[in-house]
Amino acid sequence: MLPSAAEADDAQLWLDANARGPVAGRVELGVETTERFGRDGEGGLYESENIAMLGFRFDRATLAAGYVRDIVYRGGRVTIEQRVRQDLSVDRLATIGPVGVGARLRVEERWRDGSSGTGVRLRPFVRLTLPVTGKLKLLATHESFVNLAGGAGQRGGYDRARNFLGLGVPLAKRVGLEIGYLNQWTRGAGTVGAAAFTLAWRW
Repeated sequence: MLPSAAEADDAQLWLDANARGPVAGRVELGVETTERFGRDGEGGLYESENIAMLGFRFDRATLAAGYVRDIVYRGGRVTIEQRVRQDLSVDRLATIGPVGVGARLRVEERWRDGSSGTGVRLRPFVRLTLPVTGKLKLLATHESFVNLAGGAGQRGGYDRARNFLGLGVPLAKRVGLEIGYLNQWTRGAGTVGAAAFTLAWRW
């Protein structure tokens, strides 16, 4: 369930750009950057996440692995977190009437400046897509964050829930835009809301 807007700090803006496509047969390369702005007391950019993934595409699923470099700016200090990421994505897991259901299971191993050990977490994700009119689609997603180990400064257990509701529209033959509202609850830190924009290119 999405917390109400009154319960969330809605002063954030999340911008995402990604590109993905084949490089050799069924082997795909994906690159992505996410820039987050507006955390209380910080002003401006507070986090930059940069990702490179290499995957193998099956008929309905993609198995991928890659590297994430996450840079957090806080209180005049910079903290860098590095991750190794593995994804199993199914674009069309099921169809319920006009609604398409996609899913992804993500596993991450994390190492953070100033924290010892390796943090391991699972991130199950589900995506619902409903055609509205023409090529316009209504999108809804949910992602859970479950920590399996206490390294890298993380606590074990269910730690975060991230929900998104928005619209998706193609801008060109291989370029799409998603815009909407993202709501994130984090254990011990409350709830934040953000206007979210994603620009995606598939070559």
